[in-house]
Amino acid sequence: MGLILLAVLAVITIIALFIMRSTSPLFRKLQKLLDRMSTVLLENITGVRVVRAFNKEDHEQKRMDTAFTGYADTSIKANRMFASLDGISFFAINIFVILVYSFSGFRVTAGASLSTGSPRPN
Repeated sequence: MGLILLAVLAVITIIALFIMRSTSPLFRKLQKLLDRMSTVLLENITGVRVVRAFNKEDHEQKRMDTAFTGYADTSIKANRMFASLDGISFFAINIFVILVYSFSGFRVTAGASLSTGSPRPN
């Protein structure tokens, strides 16, 4: 039973490493998008009077929308990958529990005794 648990944990670890490796570039991109979003927002906050004076409100609004949309899309993609890791790990652990119940049930049905730890000497 312990070997089955180790196999399940190994599978979960491999999947987690794969997801972490594939999301790492997304998080680097997310940081750059966050910096860009902060820059655009700061420019709009500090330059409100200048923007209105030159009638560039629509242009600035489109810049902000582009920055926020890029950040949101990348963030959603990265978080979906991590959410899938959660579901996959729960699925694997539940499969392990089913296997333990099945093997234990077969042994009980066959009349074999189940003991914890080392068997007692006769």
